[in-house]
Amino acid sequence: MTKNKHIGPNFDDILRAEGTLEAAELTAIEMVIAEKTLNRKTFQQYLKERLNEDEISEIKKQALEEYNALKDQE
Repeated sequence: MTKNKHIGPNFDDILRAEGTLEAAELTAIEMVIAEKTLNRKTFQQYLKERLNEDEISEIKKQALEEYNALKDQE
């Protein structure tokens, strides 16, 4: 498969370069566990306590960009 010149680096590569990949993975695992063990309303409150609105928006934006990049590769 040829590499698309319009797609930037992998998000994991960016986090690795910043030295934050391990912390991000641990946070993701913690959030999955919290979501599985807490009810929906409690989980939303947990997110609000953990992250500010800008961080939540940035995570959603990055996730959407990665999803669209993967979808475009199909």
